[in-house]
Formats: sequence, C-alpha cells, structure tokens
Amino acid sequence: MGAYLFLYTPLSNVPHHPPLSARSPARLAPLMGYAASFGGHHTEPFPLPDPVRRQFPHFLAIAWMYREDYARAGIRMLPVVEPDGSSTARQIVLYASTLITHQPAPVLLRMSGKIYLAGALPWASVSFTGVRVAFDRTNARARNVLLASVIYLPLIYGLMVLESARF
Repeated sequence: MGAYLFLYTPLSNVPHHPPLSARSPARLAPLMGYAASFGGHHTEPFPLPDPVRRQFPHFLAIAWMYREDYARAGIRMLPVVEPDGSSTARQIVLYASTLITHQPAPVLLRMSGKIYLAGALPWASVSFTGVRVAFDRTNARARNVLLASVIYLPLIYGLMVLESARF
C-alpha cells in the first residue's frame, strides 16, 4: 500500500511511470499468497503470471479511453502527451505480446500442467486485442483491451488452481 501512495501517486504526472511504479506492489500479492500457503521464502512463485504483464495494456487502454479527462486534470499520461496514439499502441502491443511468451513458464517449471496451458494460451488474447488497437486506435478497441486484461488474471490463476486440485 505504501508503494502505491509514495510511488504511484507522485509519479502520476510523469508519462509512462504510473504503471512502472505499480510493478512492485502488484507483483507482491502472488508472492505473499505463496509464502502464506507454503511458509517461508521460496523462488517457485516468481514465474507465476505477472500481474504487470497485463497491467500495462490495461492501464494504457484506460489512459487512452480517458485521455481528455487526464488532460483536463493536468495529468500528463502518454495518450495526452501524444494524442495520435501511435506510441500508446506500440506500448500496448509490446507489453501484451510478453503474455504469450510468459504463458508456458509455470508448465516448464512443473508448477502447472496441460489443463493450465490449454486454457492459458488462448487467453493471451490480450495480445490480439492489443494488436487490433494498434491498427484501429479507437475507444472501442481500447475497451476491448481493457476487458481482456480484466478477465485475464482471474482466469489464469483459476486454471492454476484447477490444475493443482486435479492432483
């Protein structure tokens, strides 16, 4: 909580930085959950689906959709600073594409299995919606990125729970 208060909020006026400053607190939740479940500090949870991988497209989609509001408030987000959206679209595609490459990590490290992988790979659709927003920079496309990113994390973690309950 302190990281959001002391990093996220002051950096809100610096383009690009709010999602970057949120990385540590967002990453801590799965690590704390793993530590609470298994006790102590372990390296196993590090390949868990990183909330930040979907957070950047999520955050940038919101910034695109509400860029006029951010501008009126004097918050210099990327879509405000660069209104044509080309850099915002590139950032969305870049971060969303990392979801595809990150999906197999829990399987490769034997933390999860085929059920997880079969369900997780198609849900890297956040990447697909990101590519679509790059070609058609509209609020409707940004909303699709936002919705896909909201569904992504609960689905991925749910698949991991389903996979672990199977054994």
